Amino acid sequence: MPTCTALDQAAGFPFRSVQERILAELEEQTGKTIRTITITTEEYDNGYFPASSVEVDYTDGDSDEVYFDALEDGEYLDELTEIQGQFGHHTTLTIRRTATGITTD
Repeated sequence: MPTCTALDQAAGFPFRSVQERILAELEEQTGKTIRTITITTEEYDNGYFPASSVEVDYTDGDSDEVYFDALEDGEYLDELTEIQGQFGHHTTLTIRRTATGITTD
């Protein structure tokens, strides 16, 4: 992450991970506490990229497919690629809230 981006108040200084920022943004958008976010890939003309709709499981047992425009805009692409590697066909990235913190599979 570029230093100027990391120091921006919107980035959650002092430094929040990309997983924490995605989780917080989706919780603000949905108004519910999220347990799991599943990001899959979508094929575009220039390769595979994270899909703009993510599967969300809430702590109340409900689940939903949520449009997440930050993925459509490529806002988190560099950081997710750093965690995941190159996105390909059937790539799935799961962000999970656990008792010990936030994990990524």
